[in-house]
Amino acid sequence: MDFIEAHLAEPMTIGSVAAAAGVGLRTLQSAFRARTGRTPLGYILDRRLENAHLDLLANEGRLTVSQIAYRWGFLHMGEFARRYRERYGEPPSRTGRRSA
Repeated sequence: MDFIEAHLAEPMTIGSVAAAAGVGLRTLQSAFRARTGRTPLGYILDRRLENAHLDLLANEGRLTVSQIAYRWGFLHMGEFARRYRERYGEPPSRTGRRSA
């Protein structure tokens, strides 16, 4: 989890997380699920969404939604918007407008 948090804004694979932990993929998946109840990928996505949400709230119109999404590793804006809407109940653009 420390590795993930330290590299959250960087491109990351589950393989790179497993390598940093010094374990295989299956061991990482099992241990992560046992400790957090989530998969490593689910945790990474959740943390990236949380950070994008916080950036949108504090943005005050300085960056576009796409720039914030990209900052947190979301390369497909449609996928980011869908996940964001599912999590926060509104499109990211609405959150961004409220902060402006």
